[in-house]
Amino acid sequence: MAAVLAQVSPKLQLLHLGAGAPPDLLGALATGRFAGLRALDLPACNGPAAASLLPTLSQLEELTLRDGVFEGVLSLLGALPRLRLLSLTVTAPLPAGYHAHLAACRQLEEVHLYLAPMLPARFELQPAALMRLTRLRSLLISSTPGTLCGLTVGPGLAGLPALQELQVDSRVDGLPSDLCALPCLLPALRELRLARCCLAGGTLPAPLCDIASLRRLDLLHCRLASGCVHAGLPPQFSRLTNLKHLSLEGCGLCVAPPSLWRRGKGGAAEPRTQPRLRLPAGLRVEVPRALCEARQLSVLDLSGNLGLEVSLGDVQATLACLPRLALLLLGKQAACGGLGMPLAGGGAPAGAPEWRTPSVAALVALGQALPLLQIDFDRKAHEYEGIGSQARPGAA
Repeated sequence: MAAVLAQVSPKLQLLHLGAGAPPDLLGALATGRFAGLRALDLPACNGPAAASLLPTLSQLEELTLRDGVFEGVLSLLGALPRLRLLSLTVTAPLPAGYHAHLAACRQLEEVHLYLAPMLPARFELQPAALMRLTRLRSLLISSTPGTLCGLTVGPGLAGLPALQELQVDSRVDGLPSDLCALPCLLPALRELRLARCCLAGGTLPAPLCDIASLRRLDLLHCRLASGCVHAGLPPQFSRLTNLKHLSLEGCGLCVAPPSLWRRGKGGAAEPRTQPRLRLPAGLRVEVPRALCEARQLSVLDLSGNLGLEVSLGDVQATLACLPRLALLLLGKQAACGGLGMPLAGGGAPAGAPEWRTPSVAALVALGQALPLLQIDFDRKAHEYEGIGSQARPGAA
């Protein structure tokens, strides 16, 4: 491999090393031949070799470290003056000082943390420790479903005023305690994605509805506990007047009868059966009426919600009130039972509502009200590129 690198132009800008790269490759790169490298993607490697390489890459702007992060490497990140994108795959709990190492990268604009522990582990993110990252516009924390890890997000998100995109795709026991401060202190936030997060009271926190800049909102398998009045969406949802893309995939949008609910602490409605509510098989799920206020919506994802059958009433009361709606996703993939709990094998528990296609009357009414609307029963929202009136499947 070193012989191959010797033939490569020293003006190389991007280098992606696969999993089969020889262990001594990093030593060959540390000669300073590629000092102008701007993007580097490293597989699993030993810490000393990576530590000897990074100081030679003063022009590096994008760095991806896969399959393990070493404290000796983290401590060198602050010496990369142009680093703006950092992607880390974490296989073990990070050292106590990793927040300080991240905060030393003053030019960072994007931070991606992929949690993939080898053994059960808990991870912690303290946004308050990253307040020096005044340019940070994208923060992504993700773990694959089934990963044996938990995540705690502390307060301090409001201290990141440039943040435009926030994605938390992991099992989170609770959202930050200072969530109520976000609307006025995160004026730039445009995209918010919450997946497998435990939302207090089973509903979207009302303060998030005051983020006027929000254009995209994804709630995926967030266990929306739908009551008789609303389907996990508070009345304040109507304030998101600029929202263009909304995904409620697998959130359990069931409007449950009063007999299935009881009053919990603080007067909040809770399902009688925990942790999963077994709903009657004949129960029909309605499209949340609160959606009719989001008149800028162009993409609406309601896939993976068992019992959802778009009816003529849903069209007349809600969907026909969305004049810009261009793409409606109603697939049964990732279907869930009860309150948004994904089921192994994709099946539904006995007695759970079944997935249903829209009624013929609803399809006819939709065609008349929104003649340019595209309805998809197979793809997911992320398979489409662009948010607008010309939403089309993404390129393969």
